[in-house]
Amino acid sequence: MRVALATAVLLLLLLLIGPASADEVIGMGSATTDDGQVVFTLKYRTSLAKADDEGLRREADAYWQRAIRDVEASGRVRAIFTAVGHAPGEKEDWSRDFVFARRGRGNWHTLEAEDRTKLDESFVRAFLVRYDADAQHRLTDAMLLYVAPEWEQKTRSETPAMPGTRDFDRATFSQTMQRVNFVASSVKYQREILAVSVGEDGKTARVESRQTVGGDILGRHDEVVSRATDFLELRGGFVLVTKTERIIEKYTKTTAKWSKG
Repeated sequence: MRVALATAVLLLLLLLIGPASADEVIGMGSATTDDGQVVFTLKYRTSLAKADDEGLRREADAYWQRAIRDVEASGRVRAIFTAVGHAPGEKEDWSRDFVFARRGRGNWHTLEAEDRTKLDESFVRAFLVRYDADAQHRLTDAMLLYVAPEWEQKTRSETPAMPGTRDFDRATFSQTMQRVNFVASSVKYQREILAVSVGEDGKTARVESRQTVGGDILGRHDEVVSRATDFLELRGGFVLVTKTERIIEKYTKTTAKWSKG
């Protein structure tokens, strides 16, 4: 029974990794900011529109996944990724900076826009699309940018098909994702947000959702339906998921045919 639960929890974490961005890396190195801090820099060309804020953020996350080893090897505690684009009909390029910082227990996080001083429902929904996109493409290091150091996930099951409980802390979550070194075919990952509640001070939010995850693994198709409660906090310019509670409602498994890709 514990094996079945572990498989389901793995399915909740296992998602297809997407292809690396096809856009062009212009340069990588270091720079000194106005306050004298030396930071890691990465500049790349994007084909996205300047107004596509969340698309640009997701693209920056994909570059982070590719460059994190270089960032850590540099010994810097701050990194600036710059997307450079060009609007049709314009003479000059435009650029957008994304800032990453190491803090607390040495975990990397990403700064939101400078004018982001409070959470609202629209932002929370867009944030979860970004968070889920990183999960769907198995961009583990990018996803961890939005996970608080003290984060934990408590999972329990309401279905006899998979009795038991399972808890994750941030380190266990990271290790589990990193161990997933194979690709499942025909993966389905869906989140339906049921309710968003923002705290009175605009610094915290609680999100209720229903998630469906399925995929073909080792010749079998597994599908898990669960209810999830995620707790978010705006903390010093970072938006972080601080806790997740998950209840598995349904677990089904059938024989699957192997498929290519």
